[in-house]
Amino acid sequence: MAEARKNRKESINFSRRLLEAEALMAKAHGDNGFNASLFATFGLTNRGASFTDIYTRPENQQRARIGFSMPIMDWGRQRSIYKVAELNKQLVQYTVDQEDANFEQAVLTQVNQYNTLKARIATTAEADAIAQERYEIARNTFLIGRISITDLNIALAEKDQARRAHIASLSAFWTAHYTLRQLTLFDFEQQQVIEMSE
Repeated sequence: MAEARKNRKESINFSRRLLEAEALMAKAHGDNGFNASLFATFGLTNRGASFTDIYTRPENQQRARIGFSMPIMDWGRQRSIYKVAELNKQLVQYTVDQEDANFEQAVLTQVNQYNTLKARIATTAEADAIAQERYEIARNTFLIGRISITDLNIALAEKDQARRAHIASLSAFWTAHYTLRQLTLFDFEQQQVIEMSE
C-alpha cells in the first residue's frame, strides 16, 4: 500500500484537487468587501506638423482615471458564493475520500488475489502430477489388460483437466502479479520502482 501511494499519480491528484477546492474557498472569502482600483494611461497621438515630426515630436495625450468600487448591498450574493465554495470543498473532500478508499480496496483485493493464486499454483501443480501419475498407472494397467478402454479414457480426461487447471492457475497468477505491479508501480522481485518510459 505504501508503494502504491508513493508511486501512483492518484495520491498527487487527490492532494491537488483538495488544494484547488481550498483555494476557491479562500478566493470566495477574500472577494467580499471594499475594492479600490487605480487606472493611469499615457499615449501618443502620432500627429505632427510635418512627416518627420510624427516620430520625433508627437503630441502627447495623457489621461488619468481613478475608480473605486464598494458594494453597498449585494443581497446575500457574496455569502452565497462563499457557501457554494464551502459546499464544493466538502464535495471534493467526500469524493476524494471515496476514490482513495476505492483505490486502497483495489490494491488490497489484488494483493489477496495474488496470495491466493500463489497458493493455488502449488495445489494445481500437485494435482497435475498426481493425475499424470494416475494416467501412467492406468495406461500400464490397460496394456496388460486389467482395465477397460473407458477407464483409460477417464484417466486421460482427468489428466488433461488437471493440466488445464494448472495452466489456468499459472495464467491467473501472472495476470494478478502484473496487475499488482501496475497498481503499485513497484517491482517486488527487484525491489525497485518501475520507471515509466515515454
